[in-house]
Amino acid sequence: MRGPVNAILAETQAALAGLPEPAAIDVRVELPDGRSLRGTVPAVSGHVLCNSIFSRVGAKHRLAAWVRLLALAASHPTRQFEALTIGRAVYGAGYDATVTAARVSLADPTDAVAHLTAIVDLYDRGMREPLPIYCDTSAAYAAAALTGQDAGKAAGRKWTSDFNFPKEDAEIEHRLVLDGVRTIDELLAEPPRSDEEGPEWDLTQTSRLGRLAMRLWSGLLANEELRSR
Repeated sequence: MRGPVNAILAETQAALAGLPEPAAIDVRVELPDGRSLRGTVPAVSGHVLCNSIFSRVGAKHRLAAWVRLLALAASHPTRQFEALTIGRAVYGAGYDATVTAARVSLADPTDAVAHLTAIVDLYDRGMREPLPIYCDTSAAYAAAALTGQDAGKAAGRKWTSDFNFPKEDAEIEHRLVLDGVRTIDELLAEPPRSDEEGPEWDLTQTSRLGRLAMRLWSGLLANEELRSR
């Protein structure tokens, strides 16, 4: 494991070369509904929010970086931040790849509040009921849909367990909520709710899983670059 560790360290050192020591930045954002988001974002070196991990760079790491970046950008709209997540290479990156860097930035920081509002809306919905949002499955669906690929098939590859490799359909929390193991076709059969419509939703998605996946992931995917080496 020394090779991947050294590769992650080298990638991190190169990304942060010449930047100040990491520090926490206070954030305070007023949302359109009157609520405020307050707190601190740690590990910001100049304009770069960097997180180095030994795990493979996954959907959960990328989402966490995205939300922190949005909080920074919304609270400090005159500054141009970027978030960088560095870890072991993602599956499918290539035989020789050892490290993946996920870099995300906003071309227009004023978009941050709108993106945050969408995420808070999903949070509110999730506090009322379990949503058909599954971290890797939803990420794969959205990525495929945005590039014109078969989104259902891409989601199925992340959802459906192999013979000796359990995936998200086998996770105990999903089995509890869904009352057992469900197929990807069963998940995609649920239509969107009546309040999951409007200009902020992707109305081309006819399943609830797909529409929520696009709501959560489309902003991140449009602003993210994944690089493996």
